[in-house]
Amino acid sequence: MPSDAWSDAILEATDCLRRQAFDRLDACLAYLNELETILTTNTVDDDWNLPPTSRPPFFSETFQETPKSAGTTMTTTADLLAGMYDDNEAGDFPTLNSQSSMDCRRLLIRIVTFQSEVFACKAMSLCQSKEWQVGAEHAQSSLTKIHSALGIADSEISKWIQEDNHSVKKKELEQDAHIVSVAIESLTHNRDRCVTMCAKEESFLLRKLKPQWESRDEVKNRMGEDRWKNNPNRKNDHAELRREWEERLANVQGALEALRSLDTDEAHQKSMELQGQIDHGSGGRGDGINYH
Repeated sequence: MPSDAWSDAILEATDCLRRQAFDRLDACLAYLNELETILTTNTVDDDWNLPPTSRPPFFSETFQETPKSAGTTMTTTADLLAGMYDDNEAGDFPTLNSQSSMDCRRLLIRIVTFQSEVFACKAMSLCQSKEWQVGAEHAQSSLTKIHSALGIADSEISKWIQEDNHSVKKKELEQDAHIVSVAIESLTHNRDRCVTMCAKEESFLLRKLKPQWESRDEVKNRMGEDRWKNNPNRKNDHAELRREWEERLANVQGALEALRSLDTDEAHQKSMELQGQIDHGSGGRGDGINYH
């Protein structure tokens, strides 16, 4: 069944998240982007409530057995859905022989949520490599994807409230909402780790720079502004090293500001509101992304 093939393909592609194989994240993200494009391009109107009619492209990337980092206890969406797959519950990641099928909207929620997970993991990996600004940008991309997933779930819940409210669909909606909430927790966890790494680097650079700034200012005051600017014997090697550290400091401080301003509380609140709508079967029409 095509939709089951989609579930299996997503599970295989996101194996890198469960194993924290950071070198496989780019291949995973490229594949998820392709799946998103296929679904959003080929699915129209009420077809969002139906399983895909075609199989997904083959995911050929082979993942190595990479153990999780020591001390890592954070649950990811990939861990959650792998557990669902193993238990064969409610159609989440069924085998190809299963009789259950997942509709396009539920598949899209998983694809977009996994994209968020990949961006969050990439952000942490980049910060570990001291690529601070790019890491912060990936964290922002992760949050953007979470809001997209929340919008799709909002649209799905609104249709359920207006149309049928039957219990089987409610269980599916609860799973979808929980999947997004786990992704929010994962991003929050990774963002906080990135903030810690950035702050540590900032402190290191300030310890290096403050004595140099003090020494420079002392000499500058002693010589006077004119002599300082026109000094033919200035030691440029110290100035160049200081400029290099100052550039690094500006880079990490910019990333730190961006990461600290990355607000996951709003997404968490929206997730709780969606769960409340499911619990009460009311709440009016959502204002999410218009995936019918």
